[in-house]
Amino acid sequence: GLVGSEMCIRDRRAAREQAFEEKLYRDPLTGIYNRRYYEEVARKTIGPAGVALMDVDDFKICNDTYGHYAGDMALKTVANTIQSCIRKSDLLIRYGGDEFLLVLPGIPGDFLQTKLEQICTAAQMASVPGYSHFRISLSIGGTIQSLADPMENAVRRADRLMYQAKCRKNAVMVEVPGHNPVSYTHLTLPTNSRV
Repeated sequence: GLVGSEMCIRDRRAAREQAFEEKLYRDPLTGIYNRRYYEEVARKTIGPAGVALMDVDDFKICNDTYGHYAGDMALKTVANTIQSCIRKSDLLIRYGGDEFLLVLPGIPGDFLQTKLEQICTAAQMASVPGYSHFRISLSIGGTIQSLADPMENAVRRADRLMYQAKCRKNAVMVEVPGHNPVSYTHLTLPTNSRV
């Protein structure tokens, strides 16, 4: 009857809205959340959460040397690699060209370092389809967003730590309240090319 028809119309409308949001908030290249999602949704997230910014080392060199298709494949590989290391409830966002923002709700401070090191290692081991000689490395800055801490403040701290990590490349810098900042630098795998 009429009630069933109204429910069907409502379901279709909800499905259309969900599809629209998917397009609005997804990065078309990697399929992960985009900067707009951060600005309109994730920025309002309340802690506690681990917050990390990750930058692909020497990405411009990759693009300039091998072309944009190779760069796109490298970015897809990075997104897939990070996703393979995180939970469904974690948020992975393409924050800028070759920068990724990761929000890990409820992660204990002492486990944040371990998780980010795992991601750094996984990226280094990843193979870019069609460019098997590439080696990806990430510079990662991570911090903990406390309950009273606005997300923007945590992202700003993670950004500062990421730039400290970039000085070394292929490194993780983590700052957890009540602890001294900790850094972790990977041993670089011997390769001909680095991305």
